[in-house]
Amino acid sequence: MKLSTGTVGHRARAVVAAAVILLTTSVAGAVTAGVASADPVGGCASVSKFTMTFRTGGDDLRYNSEVMVSIRLASLTQPVPLKSVFGPFGGNTTTVKADVTFATTGQTVNSCDIRGQNITLISHSAWHESPDNWNMDSFSILGFTSTGVVKYQHGSGVGAPRFRFTQAAPTLILRDFV
Repeated sequence: MKLSTGTVGHRARAVVAAAVILLTTSVAGAVTAGVASADPVGGCASVSKFTMTFRTGGDDLRYNSEVMVSIRLASLTQPVPLKSVFGPFGGNTTTVKADVTFATTGQTVNSCDIRGQNITLISHSAWHESPDNWNMDSFSILGFTSTGVVKYQHGSGVGAPRFRFTQAAPTLILRDFV
């Protein structure tokens, strides 16, 4: 199959390749994964807030644990953190939707510079508990301008679980193929 080669062609080819081959590789306690879909929406714009949807599988996220999502950018080596989302996320296909901004107040990023997300489980176990583990069946994220216009979207694909977060593997790295 031959696809056109302009900027849009590279994205189309990458999305087709990601849909055909879902690549998962273990990397230093994290897992990298291909994506089912990810793309800027329309022209490039400053994104300042996000809506994330998590679907939990058979193992819940406890009330005292948190999920930190960081935005991966082409222009930076380190991802930019969003405000954390705290449990509980019930087990057995519970869906949790969270609206968040960047951890640094007032920060924005260019929607065309986004290259994926890091999702990290941070367990805050009580004295009588073991460290938390969590099964995530799916994840999606929308990036919005300050006026509420969607300029970025990403869907991780679905699994049962899509990823199991543990103390040995607390981070899932999702990459946008561009």
